[in-house]
Order: sequence, then C-alpha cells, then structure tokens
Amino acid sequence: MNFFPSKVESQLSTLSIHDLILRFSSLVKTSEDSSEQQFIFQGSWNNEGFTISQILKKANKYTPVIAGEITVIEDGLLINVRFSLSRMAKRRLLIFTIVALALTAFFILGYNSWLYGIITFGIAMVNYILAREHFDAQANKSRHALKRLFSAE
Repeated sequence: MNFFPSKVESQLSTLSIHDLILRFSSLVKTSEDSSEQQFIFQGSWNNEGFTISQILKKANKYTPVIAGEITVIEDGLLINVRFSLSRMAKRRLLIFTIVALALTAFFILGYNSWLYGIITFGIAMVNYILAREHFDAQANKSRHALKRLFSAE
C-alpha cells in the first residue's frame, strides 16, 4: 500500500496513435507553446507515453499529475494511466504527518500526556483523510477531462 494517494486505471481508445498525437497537440500545452489557444492540460508527451496535469482556473495543490503509457492494440489504443500527487504536495503531506507523529510521541512519551497525544494523532489522521478525499475529488475531475482527450468524438 502506498502512503500517498494515487489511482491507477486503464482506458481503451478507438483512436489511432496519429489521431491521439493530434489530440494531444490541440488539448495539451507544452512549455514551448506560446499560442493563445485554450488548453485543458499542460505537460509533455510522445508516442509511448505522457505526463500531464489539468489546467485549472483556481490553483489546487491536490490536482493530480497524470502519467500514462500508450500501447497500440488491434482495436485502437490501451492507455495505462496513473494519477498521483505532485512532488510538492507529497512533501507537504509527509512533513505535516512526521511533525504530527513526532508531537504525538513527544506528548505521550515525554510528558505522559495521553490526551494531547491523542489530539495530535487525531489531527494527523484528519489531515491525511482530508488530503486523500481532496485528491480523489480532483482525480475524478481530471479523469472526466482525460476522457475528452481519449474519446474519438
């Protein structure tokens, strides 16, 4: 089990690899792209895979980074996708968890204060649960946008 929130799934697309690359170029903004076109994602891609994240109007640290592998099959494309937190969000979650658990140990072992220890442990758990829930909500939004990218419409 992974400590950090993540999701892995596979999607089938009836697009050809050429059509998918055209979709990527019209919906995914790269670092070299300076046009005023409206993009849904930002990131990079090639024929084997991609790393993108959704462009949002309002910043959200739980917006997932979407990494995928593209495999050509006889009916179209098999796309294995992994949604994960950004490195900065992982660092924040890890640091806060370590500090909260250290305070829990400090109160319980150092001062024999079980009440404060339970409170700090509870705060750590609430923070982790909220982080996972926010990530799941943002991953669902990104999944819907990703379906638009992979659909043949």
